[in-house]
Amino acid sequence: MRSFYQVSLLFISIISSAIVVAGTYTVTNVKCEGGWVTREDDKLVVISKCGSPVLSDVVSGDDETKVERVGFQLENEKQITIFTFKAGKVVLIEKISD
Repeated sequence: MRSFYQVSLLFISIISSAIVVAGTYTVTNVKCEGGWVTREDDKLVVISKCGSPVLSDVVSGDDETKVERVGFQLENEKQITIFTFKAGKVVLIEKISD
């Protein structure tokens, strides 16, 4: 019989594989032309460091804290970098490849 630890590791590896196969993965920071961007950075700081976004979408309801996904095509990268902002602060950074 497998231990909880073994089952947990198996589940994490399956989820990780699914994320990689789908072409989307999360990162903790990103190097833009204007400097490094990390979680908790303000949206205006991200735009000043990474330039103009190529896409933007508000994904929260009217009565909720604003959640926005903003995409950038960073220089010398094929992937799109998506920053998710909650109340104007970075909470998630994702890379999406072909």
